[in-house]
Amino acid sequence: MQPAETLVANPDGHRLFELLFGAKLAKRYTDAYMVRPDGFQDVVFGTIGPMIWFRDTLPLREKLITMLVIFASTAQDVQFKIFCRSALIHGITSKEIEELLLLVGLETGMPRAANALDWMIATIAEHEAFLAEEGSY
Repeated sequence: MQPAETLVANPDGHRLFELLFGAKLAKRYTDAYMVRPDGFQDVVFGTIGPMIWFRDTLPLREKLITMLVIFASTAQDVQFKIFCRSALIHGITSKEIEELLLLVGLETGMPRAANALDWMIATIAEHEAFLAEEGSY
């Protein structure tokens, strides 16, 4: 496995994490992904991820909203929390996320939306604790 400092031969991988989570949290998320094999890291986080996320057809806000809907509707709690954190960092409010979850619930079932609401509440608490400790992203 590669050390976290060398996220991938391609520096766009680290730039992607900085885009999504800010400089202070980028290393934390980079470290979390270092458990994957080197080749996987290089392809997904150094090549494919940046290639897609750095496209300018959709604004970052719309991409993040889309990720929230995907992960809420497919009941993927870890991924939902990660992108909820990024959404909050980029100014998407909890009220907006709640509205998204109502739409998710309407189409995929309210239990899924209720679970995602719980994940959002937990993420907000983590987000606020980080801000209290670190001051900003």
